[in-house]
Amino acid sequence: MSQKDNRVERDLAQESDRFRSFNEALGPDGMSNREVQRSRLRHLRRIYYKYQFSVRSKEEQRSLELLGAQIRGMERQLRRPQVRVPLLFRLPVALLRLATRIITGTLAYSYRTLKGMVDLRRQDATERKHAEQLNQQLSRLGFGSEIPVVDHVQHRNATPQNFTMHQKPGQHMDVSVQYKMGEDGLQAISGYEARLRVGGDIRRQYFPVDNGRAFNADEAFNLLSGRAVNRQFVNAEGGVSSQWVELDMTAKDTKGNYLYRQFGERYGFNIGEALKDLPLKTGMLADERVTLGQQLQRGERAKTVLRKGGKDITCYVEADPANKSLRFFNSDQVPVKKEDILNTGRQAKPTVPMKNTRPQKQQHTRRLSVRVRRGNGAPPMG
Repeated sequence: MSQKDNRVERDLAQESDRFRSFNEALGPDGMSNREVQRSRLRHLRRIYYKYQFSVRSKEEQRSLELLGAQIRGMERQLRRPQVRVPLLFRLPVALLRLATRIITGTLAYSYRTLKGMVDLRRQDATERKHAEQLNQQLSRLGFGSEIPVVDHVQHRNATPQNFTMHQKPGQHMDVSVQYKMGEDGLQAISGYEARLRVGGDIRRQYFPVDNGRAFNADEAFNLLSGRAVNRQFVNAEGGVSSQWVELDMTAKDTKGNYLYRQFGERYGFNIGEALKDLPLKTGMLADERVTLGQQLQRGERAKTVLRKGGKDITCYVEADPANKSLRFFNSDQVPVKKEDILNTGRQAKPTVPMKNTRPQKQQHTRRLSVRVRRGNGAPPMG
């Protein structure tokens, strides 16, 4: 095969002609420059890689092997001279490098371990503090003595807590506290469901918790028992107003919760004025009157003593804001009329239903003052 057919020799001849022309122009000193030699080495590598995987004949293969040998020789010549250091001097350096790596790795591992421990303790402290806040909130809701204490591990799972509250002898209310996971990964109380057996019926109601504010356990028991509760609520303007709230036992929402009936201050029912009309026991102190009013505002059936005809009459009373009055019960907690309580010891006259002589305009105003809240949750509390 001629040089014309040997592609490797052809390209090398062209490269040699170019190198020779540069040699004549620059002279021997210029061509011995290391940068010039590196440039020629790059051109030789280009020729080698060009035909490395496309050899057509044995002559091209032989030329390519010689070219590779020349390239390796030039690489050795252009490589920086290395000073050979005796082993005696290299060993301390190697040991120092090894010790440096060991110390650096140990320090990095120790740092990661300590950082993980600090983060774990910090997270554990945060969870313990949050669990303590949850327990305080449960205690404010009236579940402190009944519900199991939430620890810093249990509070990570937003699972309901079910328990039974014994309100009065023979009466108990089943409660299921619901939790939700917040954006910070910690759980918060979303509300609780209360179930109470009244007669042959089981009444259930879900009471949402809004920023820690909600009806407490006693108020929930009284609401499910059919009594009204006086609470502070936030109105649309952001102000706080006092309202009486009771459950409408004849109407439910789509989720099976009773609707709320609200009686605001404009409705005209004042528990203090209602108690002034009662012939309370003469020796009752002012503090006892205030305590009686507070019990009625909490929705309780309060025990009191009336004075009539020189006799003390024990009875029970409840607030009835819908009718702007009080409901009365005898000592056996049987519903009676106020007149029957005051006429104890004498035969009560038959009660004849009286016609409603109130003007139509006043009745219309009364109906407009009552609001029925539809929806799942209670009004926003203050």
